[in-house]
Amino acid sequence: MPAAAKRSRAAVEEDKPEYFEGFKVAESEHEGYESDGGMAEAFRPGAKRKSKRSKKAGGGTFESMGLCEEVMQGIKRKGYRLPTPIQRRTIPLIRLGIDVVGMARTGSGKTAAFVIPMLDRLRAHSPRAGARALLLAPTRELVLQTYKVVKELGK
Repeated sequence: MPAAAKRSRAAVEEDKPEYFEGFKVAESEHEGYESDGGMAEAFRPGAKRKSKRSKKAGGGTFESMGLCEEVMQGIKRKGYRLPTPIQRRTIPLIRLGIDVVGMARTGSGKTAAFVIPMLDRLRAHSPRAGARALLLAPTRELVLQTYKVVKELGK
């Protein structure tokens, strides 16, 4: 790798905001695709597990994300108290307009992780008629699930 590329990568790593913690700047476009992100080590027999208490201690809250009042009311109505790890890591990035590809277990809050910042961005009234957001899903079931979450959070 050229020295200039190493310097720029180091500068990016050094200057990245707090919510980028845990994200890695790839040295090449293919780096990271074969990596398991340390997951194999975490599931190795005899590996020490973090307690649930330590996971909650390091997290933020929906209030700390600076979401608008209408979205916060929808979050409270839905019964969400604390953001899940996927929500905690993606909502701030999506609010900044950064494209995110997230992967998490079923039931981890992925749908809310992209719907919450979408509703926050759409909160401002627009005199322009027509669609202001487009959600794509590969199956009818996912479309219905997403519709339900949007409807509940957007009340």
